[in-house]
This record gives sequence, structure tokens and C-alpha cells, in this order.
Amino acid sequence: MRSEQPGPSRRPSESEIQAELMRLDLYKNQLTTLTRQHELLMVSLEAHSRAEEALRAMDQFVPDQELMVTVGADTYAWATPRSRERVLVGIGRGFLAEVPRERGLEMLEKRSTRLEESARELLQQIQALDTEMNALQARLQMAVQGEPGRRGAADVGSD
Repeated sequence: MRSEQPGPSRRPSESEIQAELMRLDLYKNQLTTLTRQHELLMVSLEAHSRAEEALRAMDQFVPDQELMVTVGADTYAWATPRSRERVLVGIGRGFLAEVPRERGLEMLEKRSTRLEESARELLQQIQALDTEMNALQARLQMAVQGEPGRRGAADVGSD
């Protein structure tokens, strides 16, 4: 048996409105998750940019010059690079590979490109979800306007 869809001639039932409110809440949770993922991608992209900048600046290092290097958690130590020509690059699962500096720079640039593409795709998903949320919210506001005993239009989606 086919259920009747709300249309211009019929107001949606209370259960249909509740279902749409639940969908709106789901969209909000998805939007929050996607936004957090985008923020993490941007943080990673910034870290890659700093690493690329540091590798490019290695030509300016004076032999035996001490450098301040991060050891994590906003903590630094003094170190003297053994070589300006070779660097250690993370290759996953905590493993490092010693590669020529130019190769390390290429690896970082490729990773940055992939991160940028992922961030763009995620941003498109965020925008599409936001558009759908706004349309759903508008439909819900129209559905509840003027009906006695129902939530006011200003209350739609404000849980």
C-alpha cells in the first residue's frame, strides 16, 4: 500500500514532521562531522606547507649550524643536521625513509596536492549538505506555520 506524500493540498502529519525533524538532526550531525574532518585536513595541509618551506630553506643553512627542532607537544630541542642533502620522511605506520631532499620535497608536494583535493571534495559535500538542510528546514517551517498545537516555525530544528 502506497502512503500519501505531503503535497500542496495536504499538510504533513505530526509523525511525518517528526521524521523530517529527525532527518534534519541527522544532517546537522553529519555536517558537524564533515566540518571537523575538513578542519583536520586543513591542519595537516598547514603542517605539510611548513615542512615544504623548511626543506626549501635548507640551502641557507650554514654547516654545523644548530637548529631548533620540534620534538612534539610544543617542545623543541637544539640539533645540528648531518646533511643538507638528505632528509627523513614518514612513509606510514611510524616508518621513516631517508631520501634526497628534493625527493622528500616532491613527496610532500604530492601529499599536499592530495590533501587539497580531499579538502575541496569535503567542502563540496559540506555545501551540498548545507543546501539540503536549508531546504528541509524551509519545508518544515512551511509545514508547521499556522497549525494550532504544533511547534512554531521559529522552533523548527532548534532542538
